[in-house]
Amino acid sequence: MGSYHPRWVNVESGDRRLVTLTFTMRHAHPHYAGRMSLDDRARILATAHGAFGSSFDYFERTRVALVTHGIIDPYLEALAAKVMEIRGTAASAPGP
Repeated sequence: MGSYHPRWVNVESGDRRLVTLTFTMRHAHPHYAGRMSLDDRARILATAHGAFGSSFDYFERTRVALVTHGIIDPYLEALAAKVMEIRGTAASAPGP
């Protein structure tokens, strides 16, 4: 069984209500890392690579796609700022 479990969830963004497909980590999976600090997550996102690319690229594309749709997640923005600090680069603007 894979590490992620696809789920449909109801999401509110401002006055919009959406149904979205999300992928949640299976806590029983051997790759589940448990609770980690923001700094630890940022270090991993800044440096990890897999068969299909870097964790940073996946994270940043996801974050920017959400921003493009008017969804700015404060946690993702804080995480992105930490990752950019570690990488020594500037984050893409969160948008409107």
